[in-house]
Parts: sequence; C-alpha cells; structure tokens
Amino acid sequence: MRLAVPLLLLSLASCTTLPPRGRLAMRDVQFPVRDLRYASGLRVLVEQDSRRPVVAVVSLVGSGGASDPKGKEGLAHLVEHLTFRARSAERPSRWGQLEAAGAGQLNAFTSFDTTVYHEMAPRESLSELLRIEGERLAAPLQGVTPEIFDVEREVVRNELRQHNETGFVGQVFSFVQQASFPEGHPYARPIIGGHESLSALTLADAQSFVRNHYRPENTTLVIIGDVDPLTVDQLIARHVPARLLGSGLMSIALDKRLPEAPPAVPLNPRAEPIEHEAAVPTPELYLSWTLPRGYDDASFLQDFVERTLPGELYRALQHDGDIAGLSTSLIPGKHASLLVVRVMLRSGEHPKKSAETVLDQLFHLWEGQVEAGNLLATQAQVQRQRLSVFAGMALEADDLLDRALRRAELTHFTLDPRAYTRSLAAVAQVDSSRVTRFAYEYMQRARARMVMVWPTTGGAAEATAGRAAPLSVEEDVPANGPLTQPPSVAGFRTIRLENGLEVVLGSTPGMPLATVAVWLHGGSATSEPLGVAELADDLVFPDSTFQGSASDYGLRQRSSVHTDHASFSFSGAAGNLPNMLAMTAEQLSSLKTSDEFVRYYREQIIPYIEKAEARPEYKAARAFRAALYPRHPHGRVPLAANLQAVGKREIEAWVERTYRPANAVVAIVGELDLDEAEKQARTWLSGWSGSKGEVSPPPTPEAGPARPVQVLMTARPGATQTQVSWGCPLPRGDAAAEARYDLMAELASTRLYRQVRSSLGASYGFSGWSRVYEGGAAHLEIHGALENAQLTQALAAVRQTLGELSEGHWQPVELEAARRRLHQRYSLSLGTSRALAQAVLNARGRGWPLAEVEDFSKHLAAVSPAKLQDDFAVCTGHLVVSLLGDEAVTRGAADALSDLKGR
Repeated sequence: MRLAVPLLLLSLASCTTLPPRGRLAMRDVQFPVRDLRYASGLRVLVEQDSRRPVVAVVSLVGSGGASDPKGKEGLAHLVEHLTFRARSAERPSRWGQLEAAGAGQLNAFTSFDTTVYHEMAPRESLSELLRIEGERLAAPLQGVTPEIFDVEREVVRNELRQHNETGFVGQVFSFVQQASFPEGHPYARPIIGGHESLSALTLADAQSFVRNHYRPENTTLVIIGDVDPLTVDQLIARHVPARLLGSGLMSIALDKRLPEAPPAVPLNPRAEPIEHEAAVPTPELYLSWTLPRGYDDASFLQDFVERTLPGELYRALQHDGDIAGLSTSLIPGKHASLLVVRVMLRSGEHPKKSAETVLDQLFHLWEGQVEAGNLLATQAQVQRQRLSVFAGMALEADDLLDRALRRAELTHFTLDPRAYTRSLAAVAQVDSSRVTRFAYEYMQRARARMVMVWPTTGGAAEATAGRAAPLSVEEDVPANGPLTQPPSVAGFRTIRLENGLEVVLGSTPGMPLATVAVWLHGGSATSEPLGVAELADDLVFPDSTFQGSASDYGLRQRSSVHTDHASFSFSGAAGNLPNMLAMTAEQLSSLKTSDEFVRYYREQIIPYIEKAEARPEYKAARAFRAALYPRHPHGRVPLAANLQAVGKREIEAWVERTYRPANAVVAIVGELDLDEAEKQARTWLSGWSGSKGEVSPPPTPEAGPARPVQVLMTARPGATQTQVSWGCPLPRGDAAAEARYDLMAELASTRLYRQVRSSLGASYGFSGWSRVYEGGAAHLEIHGALENAQLTQALAAVRQTLGELSEGHWQPVELEAARRRLHQRYSLSLGTSRALAQAVLNARGRGWPLAEVEDFSKHLAAVSPAKLQDDFAVCTGHLVVSLLGDEAVTRGAADALSDLKGR
C-alpha cells in the first residue's frame, strides 16, 4: 500500500514579492509510505525519502520504566544498556556491529512506556541494520554474562550522578516524577532507578524482563530514507529472524493499544514544594503538570502548548533577576503525560517568589480570555503561534531520524500509519478556544507541582553494589562497507555585494525549507572591553521592525556570541525567504541598546553572576580555559567586574564594529532557485549598511617548550564523582589540521570510554572534541565524570592512554575505525538545510575555501600515523588536567598522573 503523505499543507506565496504577514509560504510534500503487518504482531512502517542515500531505522519496544516490577526500578533502562553489549560468539557487541555497518548516529532511550533504539547509516547498510535490530529484538541479552551485567549496572549508577540520557541531571527527573504522580502510580517510580533498586537487580531479572516485554506484538519498526517501500518486505524476510515475523505478511484489522476512553488524569495530592540536592551547578526549580495521555488524536494539543509556552514564560526573566533561563519538556505516556518547566536560577535566593513569577505568566494562556475564546490575547497572536509551532515541526521533520522517532511513537500506540500526518494537519488548523480550554483545565496554578534542586553540599550516603571486576576491552573490527558522502557544494554559488557582504547560495531540493545564517567576525575572546560581546548578545534589540518579526512567518530565529564570532539566523518555509532576507538586513542594521537595559542588568543580573562565579564548577572551567590559552585572548573569561565596567556606549560601539556587511558571511541554503535567490539576496541584503574593513583575528598562541603535566584541582566538598577535564593547545590549525585533531579526540575518548566505562563501569563515559578557531588557534579537550572509588585506577588509564598514543601505539584497524566513525558522523550531520548552512559558515567564516565542506573526509583519509603521533607528543608535552571533586579524593588520586612528563 502506498500512502501520499501531505506533510506540509499551506500554500506557496509568490517569490517575486514579500509574502504578507501571517502567511507560511510552503508547498505540499508527499513521501510514499508502506504499512507492513506481520502475523506475529510486529508492525513495520516504511517511508521513502530519497533526498540523500541514507536510511534511519527505529526499533520501539512498548515497555519502559512503568513496566519495571516494584522494587526493581531502573530495570527497563538497564536492559536498554545491556542490549548494546549483547553479542553472539562469532561477532562483536551490537554497538560494535552497528558502527561497523556505518551507523554514524546511534543511541537509545527509555521513557514511561517505551524503549527506543535508533540509528542512521548508508542505504546500502539497511540489510545489516535489519539483521542487527532483528537479533536485538529476538535475543536481547545474547552473550551477556554476569560480569558484563555488573559493569553496566555500575555505568548506570554513575549515570545517576551526572547528566544522563533524559537531559536532566542524575535523579532530578525521578524527583519530578515522584512529586507529580500519586504514590503507587507506575509513573511515580524512577525510570532510571535509584542506587538501592539498581543494586538489587540481577541478570535473571533482566532475562525475565525481556521474555515478558521484548515480543514482536509489542514492537514497531520504522524505516525512513532511500528505500523502496514495495520491495523492503523482501529484505525483512531475508534478514529478520523468522520468529519475529510469524507466518509472514497479513492483512490485519486495526486493533487497540489505547482504550477508547482515556483514563482520568492523575495528580499527586501533595502540593507543597519538595527539595532535593543533585549535581547541578546552580539551583534549579522544576514546575510540572500532569496532562492527558499522549499518542492519540488529541495529543497535538499538548505539543502545541509545550511549544508555545516558552515564549510566554520567558517574560518571567524580566520580572525576576534570579531567573537565568527557562526550558520546557513534554514526556508523553499512554496513561498520562507530564509537562515540565525547568527554571535555571542564579542563586536560588527566593525560589518561591521565582516560582510565582513563572506561574504568573500562565495568566496569558487563559485568564481573561475564556469568554472571548482567544489564546494569547488576540486571534492574530494565535495565528502567529500556530505558524511557529507548525514551522518548527516541519523543520524537525527535515531530519530523517527525528521524523522516524515521532512516526514510531505515534504508529505504535495508534496502530495507524496516518497518525503522524494527522498530527501535523491538526496543528495547522488548531482552534484557539480548544487550546485555551485545555490550558485552563490542566495548567492551573493549583495543579502545578514544584521541586527545588540545590547543588550538592555534602556526601550523601549511597547504597552500593560493590566494585565490578574489570572486563577485557573490546577491540575494533574491520569494516569494508560503503560510507555516506557529505553533500556536494560544487553547485553552490558565491557572490559579493557592493557593501562588501559575501553571500553563499546553495540549493537542496526535497523539503520546502530554507535557512539564512550569518557569521560575523569577532567574538567574545577578541572583544574589547572584555565582556562587551556577552552583554551585546543579552541587551541589544532591533530599533526597526518594519519588515516584521520571526513570529509573523513562523520562523525560527537564533543569535549568539561564540569565542571567535557572532552568529544570527532565520529558518523556515522556503517561500518566506524574502521575508528572512529583509528582516536580516533590517535587524542587523538597527541593533541598539538602552541605558535602562544596562542599568537593569547591573542592578539585577550582575549580583547573581558574582555569586555564580564563586561556585566550584565555574572556577574549574575558568582555570582550565586559562591554562589551555595562557597569555592569549581565548584564555579570558569575563567576570562580573568586567561586565560591570561596560556601558551602553561600549556595547553600541562593538555592535557597530561587528554587525557590518563587510565583516560578515551569509549562507542561504534550502529549496531554492539559485537565480531567484540571488536576485532576492541582492534586493534585500544590499541595503544593509556599515563601514568597510574587517576585524583582525586573534594571534595564534605559541605552544612553548614541553613541560610536565599541569594539574589543576578545584574543591567541591562531598562530591561523589570527580569531574575530569584534560586537554592541550595544538599547533596552528587549518582545515586539514581540524580533521587530524578530530581524529586525535576520537582515538583518545574512545579508548578512555572503553577502558573506564566498558571495562571498569567507573563512569557514564568520556567525550572529546577539538576546536580550530578563526586565525588558527586550536586545542583538544576531553571530559568525563569518574566515580571516586575508582578515580585512581581511572586516572591511571588516562595516563596510560596518553602515553601510548604519544608513542604511536595503536592498531591500523583502530585508526581506520576511528576515521570511519568521524566520516559517518560528519556526513550524516549535514542532512538538513540548517546544518548545511552552518557547515558553509564554518568554512568561509574561518577563511577556508567552500570546498572544505565536503573535503573533511579527504583530510581524514590523508592523516598519516607519523603526523598523528607527533601531534599526540605535542599534546602530552603541554597537557592540562583539571580535577573537580572532593579535595581529599582528588589530592590522593593526582599522584596517578605524576609520571606523565612533558616530551
């Protein structure tokens, strides 16, 4: 069966004039879809999207944390971890198999009612992905020994102590669950578990869980990408175990996974605030509301409210200087959903007042508007919100993996392949009075539950399972499969306008979306006086908005200041490109600030920044940065005293120097006709005025002679983990060096991940990256959090890894596997117009040829082992290590690094 999927439903405006306000100029999109139903109960949904030669595969098991037996909380999440370590006798782990198959993006997550596995790879790898996912579903824990179980359980216990896959710190989401749902409700129990419940889990518990839940009738598989829906069933029959398919394809009438009548919305009757401690850098406030179930036709209302809420609540920052930022999260479930507002505080001086300030903003969602049936004061405002939500969903759909994940959830629970399309159509036609009634019923002040999380101040006792015995470290395996090539920029066009502005135009047909992104030379490190760039980012605003604002056209607007540049962008419907260009020129030409804004910042914000500066996390980050770049602008971090000294005159002078066309590069990427796009760019961007001349890039720092390792220790009393950061300055970098430095980070972080996480279970993992800034300054840094009890052993692994790499001790297969992983991650990351526009700016903003966008892989292939070894030797000779933790623990463990000398 082929289904035409009208993904985007609003009409295209003429490209020769500015589309009027309130018009989302976007054509329809259709992708062929096939819905496969097997006699076993397995559901497979296939969508053909041939824009790039890649596929995304999602396996959804309809059981999550709510399915954990009482007292065994965290079991579903631990099983998720273990399925990646499962293996047959003749093969590496499933994680290793996926990497060998070319999966450049792969991961999983566990929620209330789902465990979801996902990956992206070249289209040629689909058969192998189906085999691997088929084995995962048919034999989830194959080859998992008690020793592997013990180590991975310790990994999850370390995940509890730091940021984890939920996006929250440690057990914070568990605190919110407990505060929001009644005692005894399955959603009140922690998805990730607690130290006590995890310590009690056994391999037998995991085996019992998969027998009960990893069944074909409880599973949905979604495949999206360059695949033929009419023949994919033949691939499935060849590569997926027969017991997952039963007797084959059948025409099965729709059954029900959700009851016809939704259950009553649960709510914890205890309304008083709850307080906890966690490893947060500054105090955080969480406000939550329980909502009706997700995954059905009415759940689009929750999506709409969740996406529009930040814009309304953001006004709270203007009324309470202690509020540093806000974010929202919607966690759907088949019994109920949970909406969480996370409020980052600078000091937590008055949390109840901050909570009331945020809750006061909910007034704008319904109070005073119910009789009129309006949401957000006027019908025009409702229209703008609808455009914004719909365009945001379209931009997310541009990413194959995001679309596959959303399709998998809706298809699994509704059993209807059209559910995803219907949710988009419902948002496009949302009725304001219905949303108002929804908000009025479920988001009243009295239904809000509050959790206050303070930074950990002491070492709380933890249940412990005991240290796991180290496992042997898994080796890389040869992989000869195809690699995904990055998008070609050969057909992109570069023009220079009379005002000095460089514009790069690129056409990426297939989705009616476009991005206009701007790179402005000169960032926070090069700005004088110190701190002016950060203040400008917070305090400037356009003095003219004749051409409209982002909300008039459903556009996503972003701006920020980075170490070496400032950035500005619009993304949205391709037909609204003229609007994006007109607003870009108008806004960047008219940025200003006011004495009132500056005074407010000094009186309300800077006092809290002073308090935040004293926290151990910020002290450690500043010291680490200064040690990487001594006597260089990149080593500077503005303090409250610097910000206090900057006034309106300095801010506007910096804006005048920086926000000039001659100081900028613009990338316009999306579904474009290049001739028409060039005409629009010349029409609208030529009016952007400003003086000529460029900002000089900062000097490249001199490494100096080799020296012993520099160890920085910052005390955080009572910490149960030690945050370890290590890095080094590197020789002047260009595009080729960037690929080589990325390879260094990949080799080092992968080795440490395996030795410290996979072997010892002493960490949730290490992550590493390199940076090459405009002007050539470059460095390497790697971060991880280590359990105190195994800190000395883990630091010894750091010492051993760096020593071996600086001496060239690696296997050819290890180096080749690292190249492939980097190649795939880079190529697959460029799948949207937004990502490709940013890649263009990353090259041209640093003065590199446009061809470097697609030459990254060539540079990777050209890295010689000898040059790589030389760079590691330089790194080891200028190594900086930061230890943030309990002083007694870190001082004792630092000796593990004592014999790592400069070379």
